Amino acid sequence: MLDLERPKMPLDQILSKSAENFGEKAAIVWNDKEYSFKDLDSMSNKFAHALLEKGLTKGDRVCIFMQNSPEFVVSHFGIIKAGCITVPLNVMYRKRELVHMVNDSGATVMVTSEGNLPYVLEVRNDLKSLREIIVTSSNVPEGCLSFYRLLENGVDKPTDVRNADDDVAVICYTSGTTGSAKGAMITHSNFISNISTLSQLWELTDRDKLMMALPMFHVHGLGIAVHGMVYCGYTMVLLERFDAKKVMEGIEKYKCTVFMGVPTMYIKLLELDDCKYDLSSMRLWTVGSAPMPVDAMEKFKERYGFELLERYGMTETAVVIASNPLKGKRKPGSVGLPIPGVEVKIVDDEDNPLPVNEVGEIVVRGPNVMKGYWNRPQETEEAFRNGWFHTGDLGKIDEEGYLHIVGRKKEMIISGGFKVFPREVEEVLHTHPKVKEVAVVGIPDPVRGESVKAYIVLKDGTTATEKELDEYCRNNLAAFKVPRIYEFVSSIPRTPSGKILNRLLSQAKVKDLMIPDVKTIDRRVSAYEAAKYMKESNVGSLIITDGDVPIGIVTMRDILYKVISLGSLGKDISLSNIMSTPLLTVEAEEDISKAAALMRRWNVWRLAVRNGNGQLIGLISGTDIFRAFVGRKMEIPRS
Repeated sequence: MLDLERPKMPLDQILSKSAENFGEKAAIVWNDKEYSFKDLDSMSNKFAHALLEKGLTKGDRVCIFMQNSPEFVVSHFGIIKAGCITVPLNVMYRKRELVHMVNDSGATVMVTSEGNLPYVLEVRNDLKSLREIIVTSSNVPEGCLSFYRLLENGVDKPTDVRNADDDVAVICYTSGTTGSAKGAMITHSNFISNISTLSQLWELTDRDKLMMALPMFHVHGLGIAVHGMVYCGYTMVLLERFDAKKVMEGIEKYKCTVFMGVPTMYIKLLELDDCKYDLSSMRLWTVGSAPMPVDAMEKFKERYGFELLERYGMTETAVVIASNPLKGKRKPGSVGLPIPGVEVKIVDDEDNPLPVNEVGEIVVRGPNVMKGYWNRPQETEEAFRNGWFHTGDLGKIDEEGYLHIVGRKKEMIISGGFKVFPREVEEVLHTHPKVKEVAVVGIPDPVRGESVKAYIVLKDGTTATEKELDEYCRNNLAAFKVPRIYEFVSSIPRTPSGKILNRLLSQAKVKDLMIPDVKTIDRRVSAYEAAKYMKESNVGSLIITDGDVPIGIVTMRDILYKVISLGSLGKDISLSNIMSTPLLTVEAEEDISKAAALMRRWNVWRLAVRNGNGQLIGLISGTDIFRAFVGRKMEIPRS
């Protein structure tokens, strides 16, 4: 029976208590150097006082922009001890992302590594609220502060600042897979409620050793691994970043017992040529942050002898919502049962509860759910409507209460009126012996609304054809779920937490497909003269004007159809009687999906394209869109 009584103390006090209980025991092993719990407590005290001496006050935001390191942990707990809020930043962020998140959070201080400093300095003048830059280096450029010198001069005693349970500890920005990133305000009690429950569910204790390769800037690494270390008292063997070989070597060398990863990490572990590592000390392998292919789970068990424990969560819920049991029935393809204290239900678009095994949106409530989005009251209200947090994920609950994730609500494909869930198609393709990775997305289709497209990464040394994969899918899926297009790529773009960046796969801009150098003609010109002009100009469409005002579109097909139907050469037929109206326009920078939606809504096949100044610069048709996607002539942008 789980004890749901959670300690009523903030994270900084949890670290201080662990320093008392575990003292000189190794909290972090970093390149064979050990940092004890006492070391972390002392160093974070000094950093906290350094921040206060720089004028920071309770509730101020401090960004951490660095790779995994002991300095990251010290910075995080020092920030909290100063009564401030940690804002962890993805180390792959560059100009646009850095400016957005620093300015959006109103951060006054940035703690960064020497390697990441150039990216900060590049946008320094655009960071409106930033006052200080602290660098984890002894030699820093003018205008920056040395992290180590601050510690040298710091005061090793607790601060006078007192954090409350419901104070915000971290503002963690979402990946932004569905739009600009929002800051989730996660409180001390959110984190404590989650890790206290997980420590019991997964039986995490001070006897464990965690092989840590998750990025600390992500809530998975920070909220479970780092906070679990100070809460449970286990030792964390820390890597700067994930490396499959180093993970296995580290487990063997340090006799680790726990590894927490994302699907891409486990796929990389399966790719290792040598699997003769001594893993006998291991007892728990968890996977989350993105759907884990069932086939890959089975292969991991077959190769290494361990069954993965899949769990489900998100940034806004201080990580975990549901987990397969440590001892008990684990269901491959399911993320398990809602963790104790957290309520989960499946609802339709009107928030009505759905019965067992029916797919709908997953909504959650519990002590782990965030306080809201930073400075986004409208988005917060929408997310928490009717008292439940709406995850945006689609799922179902089976007869035994196990939760199954189907996909993202915004990524569900509707093709010809039928619903297609990308994960279902991905699971089938993952079982093909030549497929290494797959991502399924919906692309605009003027006829069906959307078509299914699969991006395929083949295993090294293999080749496959579209026909081969198509036959495989048709033998395993309903016809409407079978991808109409297969594209072979070298890699699948993902966020650091392993989520597929579907928008990079499915989005293209109108300007990518439009026909440029638009030609115009006056509405009073005859159809005969218009056809002659088209032939001379080698174009298939013209924009018709009344004076200087665009009023419609005419194509060679429109003219031929009219001329043939009237039995005329077209010399006596005005373009006013042929043109398509009204003239609908779309901006060049809009997504293709916007153009397709306009075509469907107004039952037109062509749109004029305008630039940001309203000037017409091209034309786009449904045929252009269809041909581009079917022929894969368009280069999909990646980052």
